[in-house]
Amino acid sequence: MSPLLSVANLGVSLAQPDGSLLPILHDVGFDLAAGETLGIVGESGSGKSLLALALIGLLPGSAVLSGSIRFEGSDLVGASEAELRAIRGRRIAMIFQEPMTALNPAMRIGDQIAEGLRLDGARPAAARAGALALLDRVRIVDAANRIDAFPHELSGGQRQRVIIAIALARSPSLLVADEPTTALDVTVQRDVLDILGELVAEANMALILVSHDLGVIARTVARTLVLYAGTRFEEAPTSALLAEPANPYTRGLIGAMPRRRTDAGAGRQRLAVIAGTVPAFGALPPGCRFANRCPEHIPACDDGEPAWRAIGPERAVRCIRATREGARP
Repeated sequence: MSPLLSVANLGVSLAQPDGSLLPILHDVGFDLAAGETLGIVGESGSGKSLLALALIGLLPGSAVLSGSIRFEGSDLVGASEAELRAIRGRRIAMIFQEPMTALNPAMRIGDQIAEGLRLDGARPAAARAGALALLDRVRIVDAANRIDAFPHELSGGQRQRVIIAIALARSPSLLVADEPTTALDVTVQRDVLDILGELVAEANMALILVSHDLGVIARTVARTLVLYAGTRFEEAPTSALLAEPANPYTRGLIGAMPRRRTDAGAGRQRLAVIAGTVPAFGALPPGCRFANRCPEHIPACDDGEPAWRAIGPERAVRCIRATREGARP
């Protein structure tokens, strides 16, 4: 069976004022089947959100794409705006980072949810009933009285639930969630993630979850792709990646995760950090993009960009030192 989504050798460059192209994404690829979940992680500046926008056809006009994004058998790279509009929202839906900017402040939330249902032919009364059912499904308390509220009358967690309801209104086969729990407190974050997990299972919908938070990734997705400086650095089942990361960059991300101390009376624990910052896209180092920050750097790392290669079942990495799952020579 063909995958629902197949991204191969995807590149994204931005046209510059002088006519040159600035490469941003390079050699990104993965497959995703119906019902599967994939996390995309990396530091700010790694290209996560740009990849999400590329998948749904929302890149700026200065963007130039290469490679392929095959969705339900059709290649979205080179598709017309009319073709993308026919897919966007209906077959691929997106949850954006900040619900207050994603929602129309001048429209009642019920009308914003019903809009998608009306596009699919529902009459006003049926669309309103469908919007109410979706508000109930995403756990909006007292939905019947909330349906006519404006976005500013809701909390951040409630607004994010409304965004999820809007995304689900047209029954997409792929949901792309870009940092959907940013700025939410821990309890609300857990509730939102649980809702996403339930909806994916119920509808056999594929989910791509973009996050910088490995705790969120561990809770939500079965497989994880690590991006760094615009390219893929590691892909593996999430449990295996967290237990035995093969790339030094992945190990750095995991080392920087806050951990609960279980020993009684333990003092404060300083978090590990990855030295330096993600390089600017116009100033990438020679060889491995992570070489100048890598604690396991050797001279050979500067000889050229490492190839993307398999190192075990369902595992691949971009690192000359990784020889098998979690191992270095």
